[in-house]
Amino acid sequence: MESVNSTVPWLPLMADNTSLYVDVGDDQSTTEPPYDVPRRVYFVMSGVVIMTGLVFNTLSFIVLLSSLTLRQTASGLYLISLSLADTIFLFGDFLRWLNSGQKPFNIDIHFMDVSQFACKLIYFLRYGGKLTSSWLTVAITTERLLLVACPLKHPRISTPHKTRMTIAAMFVVCFLFGSFPLWSVGIRLGNMEIVCGIEHRVWYEVGSWICLRIGSLLLPGIIICSMTSVIIYYLTHAQKRRDRKLSARRTMQRQDTLEKNRLSVEKQLTIMLIAVAIAFLVLRLPYTVTFYLNTFKYSLWPNESKWFYYRIYAANKMADTLATLNYAINFFLYYLCGNAFRRQLKLICACAPCRGRQFERRRSVSSSLRMTTLYSRSLSAGSKQDSPKISPNSQY
Repeated sequence: MESVNSTVPWLPLMADNTSLYVDVGDDQSTTEPPYDVPRRVYFVMSGVVIMTGLVFNTLSFIVLLSSLTLRQTASGLYLISLSLADTIFLFGDFLRWLNSGQKPFNIDIHFMDVSQFACKLIYFLRYGGKLTSSWLTVAITTERLLLVACPLKHPRISTPHKTRMTIAAMFVVCFLFGSFPLWSVGIRLGNMEIVCGIEHRVWYEVGSWICLRIGSLLLPGIIICSMTSVIIYYLTHAQKRRDRKLSARRTMQRQDTLEKNRLSVEKQLTIMLIAVAIAFLVLRLPYTVTFYLNTFKYSLWPNESKWFYYRIYAANKMADTLATLNYAINFFLYYLCGNAFRRQLKLICACAPCRGRQFERRRSVSSSLRMTTLYSRSLSAGSKQDSPKISPNSQY
């Protein structure tokens, strides 16, 4: 049994992240399952998550970028880039969420349905940001695995310059793969109204399966799960061996102190990044499972009731909200797991009320110095005019 929409040659894009179909059941009787209920709940919950994530991801980006210690490490650069990628996705998702054609509430906002540019750009931002965020998490996990497995080779392998080049290449490649909406999505006539939807279904299906369902859900999840398990193994069994190798290289007390400080920062970053990887798995795994169950439910259970299919659909919508939460929760993970992040945040919050007074103080000091300089110059010019002029031909 297939969804009713699966036979339509062209479909509008719906509110969920990757699904193309809205299940309306196999029956039009009065006992039809209320599919509008999970869609409305998803709309409200996802709106709260998206707006909260935009605020705190921006704050995370500012805190990480303002910290010299975090900015000079490969892990800190990855965290800054992850905050940027998550913000890009949430911004595109927020614009989609606002558009009335993409939600069950009648709010007169139709910019996606009247602008070809907005329709394509919003889905390009969402899909590119989602793909980049997934593979940045893979890169973060890989970098931590190198640190715990090869602590002495890690400084040569993972340098800030190499990390910047890797991040730049990852953004370019992921947004290139996520650009399929630019030629597969557009403004079309559907259900007797103009909406933003699929123009070329084959291109969209291929791009959606490769970039979203496999590229941002299944494959990164398998890689992150495997490497996180190895990282936890190394952290529990290799701590003494790593300390013994590093202690053999310490020759001066000052070097020993600097090494301890560096290791403390690296340990905090390791905890933060493991928390990010575990959150990725915990929050995205339910959506990955329910998405495939919802997509193939008619093939897996061909003789079940429509209420059975409705429960799978509702579970998929709730899991979709959890998956969106993965893009908004990193600030709280950084705050809970990283002392350096907390110190930098407190420093920014403590300095914010004083900046206005410091600016006024600096301006008054600058004005005083300027007046003093002008007064000194005027005195110097007056003394030169009052001094006797000596002719070169004078004789004494």
